[in-house]
This record gives sequence, structure tokens and C-alpha cells, in this order.
Amino acid sequence: MAPALVHFLVGAALALVVGLPFVLRSGRQQHALWVVVSGGIWGMLPDVHRVTPLFADLLSVLHDSRWGNVFAAHYTLDRPPFDNRPLGSIAGAVLTFVLAVGLFSLAGSVGGGDRPSSAADGTDRRLVARVLVAGYAATVAGLVAGLALAAVVGTATVESLGILAGWDSAGAGVVVLGIACVAGGTVFAAFLEAIEPVDRRLAPHWGGVLGAVFGIVCWGIGVALALPVVLAAIADLPRPIPYLHRPGFVALLAYGFVLGWSYPVVRGFVEPGTYDP
Repeated sequence: MAPALVHFLVGAALALVVGLPFVLRSGRQQHALWVVVSGGIWGMLPDVHRVTPLFADLLSVLHDSRWGNVFAAHYTLDRPPFDNRPLGSIAGAVLTFVLAVGLFSLAGSVGGGDRPSSAADGTDRRLVARVLVAGYAATVAGLVAGLALAAVVGTATVESLGILAGWDSAGAGVVVLGIACVAGGTVFAAFLEAIEPVDRRLAPHWGGVLGAVFGIVCWGIGVALALPVVLAAIADLPRPIPYLHRPGFVALLAYGFVLGWSYPVVRGFVEPGTYDP
């Protein structure tokens, strides 16, 4: 099992990330300490069966089931590769928490839509806010789209991603998939932010169309061309080039559509009020 500190820090970090849109919209972060404490306790709740005299058996069943993931991925963190690398898990949790605190504080400083002290200050704030909003929306949309991708390919394929990364565990496969989906969301968001006017937001259905095209491009580059090279180098599994993998095409098409539809929805929710310099 992962150290209790890991569960506390991951829960606190996730709570800060969940609260970030509200700080962006309001500019208020005076309750940040309570967000950290509440999130940390939330992440540690499945371990309460170790200290409570009541319902210990029932709570132990929750701890050992996948329902424990409701509490800041508690179940996954108690499995390889996280539980057998305590120092690495603690370091990763600390870095995640520090990053979440930094983003939360940054959101408080640029959010709220208040009038800036100068035109230059207003321009800087809008730029920082736009990058923060786009990054947040890309992360959330990428993870949501990753769920669609995982639903299409199945758990066996997700686990195989961990094996390709050198870890034989389902948890590692989920991490690899999550990182890849967020990276894809970031590329897609950067493309949209480059072509989209600041004062005009993309409709979700058009975002879905662009996302589907993006998914097809990812399939062509990542699956048809790059995957055969990776499989030959790592697993000695020869595949033709181009590798016309139809399930992968469907999965990335679904990923792209959900990504493109979700991104403008999340972005519109997160974006703070506007102000005039």
C-alpha cells in the first residue's frame, strides 16, 4: 500500500484542481487551506477502517474494491507500480501537490475579472488567464476523451500500455493512457487557441468535427506509422507499415470527437469574467 502521505497529498491536489475554476471566476482563494485539508482527508478516507471501531469490516471491503478510486484514486495508488515504490510515490505526490498549489494561487491572482491597474497589467493578466484556462480545459477534456477511448479499446489494451512502458500493472496502463490523452488534448487546444479569435468561442458540435479530424490524424501518425516501429523495437512484434488497425481508428475517432466537443464546453465554464483595461 502507498504511504498515507501520498493519499493525503493526492487528495489535496485534486481538491485544489477541482476548485481552480471557481477561483478563476471569482478571484477569491481565502478558503484555500480548508480545500487542502478537506481534499487530504477525502483521499485518506478508505484507510479509516484501520482506526475506527465501527463498521471496520464493511469499510475494509470498500478499501479493497475499485470503489476506493472515488477517493482520489486510493485503490489504484495502493497497487503496483505505486505501492512498491514508496519514495518515488511520495516524490511524485509532493510535486503534484506543489504544482496544484501554484496553479491555484495563479488562478486567484488573474481571476475574477477585476479592473487591472494599467493597460499593460490587463494585457498580462488576460494572457496568463487564457493560458491557464486553455490548459485546464485541455486537461479535463483530454481525460474525458480518454474515458471514451478506454471504453472502445477495453481494459486489456489499457493494461498493455503499462507493459509497453515497462510496468506490468493495470494502474501503470491507466497512467500512461492519461498522460497520452492529456498530451493530445494540449496539442488540440494549442491548435484551437492559435486559429480561434479571442472574442469568439467554438461551438461544441464544430469542436467535435475538428476533434474527429484530429483523432484521424493521430491514428495516421501514431498507429499507422509509429506503432509498428515501437512494437518492433520494444516487443519484437513485426507489423506492416502502414498498420491499418481498425479498432484503433474507431477508438481515436471517438477520442477526438469527445475531446473536440468537451474542450469548448469546459473552457466556457472555466473562463473568468472579462474586464476592460
